[in-house]
Amino acid sequence: MRELTTGKERQLTFDQKRIDEVCWTRRDEIIFSSDKAGSFNLWMVPVDGGPAVQITKGSGGETGMQISADRKKLLYLQTDRIGNLWIANSDGSGVRQITFDERLISAPSFSPDSERLLFSMEDPGLWTTTCHIYLMSRDGSNRQQLTFGNDENADYPQWSPDGQWIAYSSWPSSATWDSSKVYLIAASNPTAPRLLGRGLGIWWINPNTLIVNRQFKNWLFSIDGAPPQKFYEDSTRAYPILGEKYILFKDFRKGGEGWWIVPVAGLNGPSTGPPRKILPENPYVTIAPNGKFLLYPKYVNNVGEVRKMSLPDGKEQPFPVQLSDLQFGYGVGVSYDGKEIVYVEPRNRAKLVMIENLFK
Repeated sequence: MRELTTGKERQLTFDQKRIDEVCWTRRDEIIFSSDKAGSFNLWMVPVDGGPAVQITKGSGGETGMQISADRKKLLYLQTDRIGNLWIANSDGSGVRQITFDERLISAPSFSPDSERLLFSMEDPGLWTTTCHIYLMSRDGSNRQQLTFGNDENADYPQWSPDGQWIAYSSWPSSATWDSSKVYLIAASNPTAPRLLGRGLGIWWINPNTLIVNRQFKNWLFSIDGAPPQKFYEDSTRAYPILGEKYILFKDFRKGGEGWWIVPVAGLNGPSTGPPRKILPENPYVTIAPNGKFLLYPKYVNNVGEVRKMSLPDGKEQPFPVQLSDLQFGYGVGVSYDGKEIVYVEPRNRAKLVMIENLFK
C-alpha cells in the first residue's frame, strides 16, 4: 500500500506468490486473488497488515472481485481452462472426443502401434503451476499417472520408435523452462524415472538415441547413459529424419529464420547437398514421427487452413482436419503410420459467484 500524500509504502504480503487482482473494502481490508495455497483463490488482509485469511477454497480461478455498496455481498468471477483430447483420421473422417476432464490437457502423442496415448495434464485451477504425464488406451480407458512431483511441470512426453521407452521434460514450477531436465521411463514398468540430462524439446532418432535442445544447442543422448554429444549447428533445432538421410532444422539465426532441410550422409556424416528453405518462420509446426511430412496452420487469402508438406520434396497440400493456431499451440500428435491425429480442443469456462454476509 502507498500513502499518496507522503509517498510512504507498506508491504502487506510476504509469501513470494502471484497476485492477480485486488479490491479495497469499506472496512479497510484488501481482498486479493493469489495462488499462495496452490491454485488461485481469494484472500483478505487488513490494510494495516497482518496475516491473510483465505476466503474461497475451490479449485481456483477466482478473479475480478467487487464489494456491494451495502458491504454485505462479494461478487467474483471464477474461470477455468479446459482442454480435452479428440482423435480424427487424416482424411477428416472419424472425428471423436476421447477425454472428458474438467482440466487442461496438452502435448498428446501416439504410441508406435497407435494403441496408447501419452499426454500432459495440468492440476486443477486457473494459471496452475504444475502438470503431470499420463498414459492411457486410445479410447480413453486404463488411465495411469506417471509423474507425481508436488512442484513439477512434467511435459512434452514422447515415445521411442520401438515403444519401449517414454522420454519427457520436467522443471520445477517455481523455476523457468530453461532449467528443464529430460527423464526416461520404461513403458512396460513406468516407475522411477531416470535422469538423462538437461534440456527441452525431445526427438527420437532411433530406439536407442534421442536429440534434446539446450540453450539453442542440439545434444545427442543415448538410453545407455553415455555422455551427451554435441550435434549439428548452434542456434538451430535439428531433427534427423527419413533413416538419418536428412536433417530437418528450425533456424533461429538472423536472416535465416524458418524451416530448412539438408541431405546428409548418415547421422554424423557431412551434408551431401546445400540446405533448402521449405517454410518461413512458423511457431506452430508438427513433425510426423515417421518424418515423412509436416502439419502447420497457414493463412491463404486471409483465411486460415491447415497445410500438409511432404518431405523431403516440400510439396504442400491442404489437410482435411481444420485446426487453429491455439490447438497447434497445445500440441497435435500424429500416429506413426500417419493415418490419424490426436489434438486438444481447448475452451474457457466462466461463471459469476456471489458470497452473502461476507463480513459476519
